[in-house]
Amino acid sequence: MASCAPRLEATRVTRAGPFVLGWRAKLVSLLLPALLPAAIFFGVLAPHAPHAPNAHKATWRLSIPNEPYDAHACNWSCHNHGCRHVPLLPPILTGDRGLFGLTIRGLFVLGRIVSKDRATGYGAVNLTLFCGVWPVLMYVLAVTAIRQRIVIWRVHRHERPRGSAALDQP
Repeated sequence: MASCAPRLEATRVTRAGPFVLGWRAKLVSLLLPALLPAAIFFGVLAPHAPHAPNAHKATWRLSIPNEPYDAHACNWSCHNHGCRHVPLLPPILTGDRGLFGLTIRGLFVLGRIVSKDRATGYGAVNLTLFCGVWPVLMYVLAVTAIRQRIVIWRVHRHERPRGSAALDQP
């Protein structure tokens, strides 16, 4: 005679903690920190300011804006022609002989490798370094720090981290 009771299957219970994610959630959690700043960056550069050319259209800027100098705040004029405002940071950081000047000179030196045109090489290296290499480096360091934090959390909970045999020793 067959039993009418529902058949219960054994389920596996693990102590994985709050860091268990499906592959889609992992993908989103890894891509979101990289894509969100880029979206914010492009949103800021969108020509929604009243002085921007074609501000009424939903298009992206195709050139650097040319704004008049504003004595009270930095704007695109400072970016395009150099800032004449009194710096708030010390000269070791902002001066031509400080970190800023060293960075600009380094970008020009690297730009000569990329292009014979001084401005084109500088611009290409500047964009590559500060919009490509630096954000990727910061992202890799952030992901590494998060992974290390998860390992530390698991060690404190007396769990063995995935793929680690180093904690098998007493």
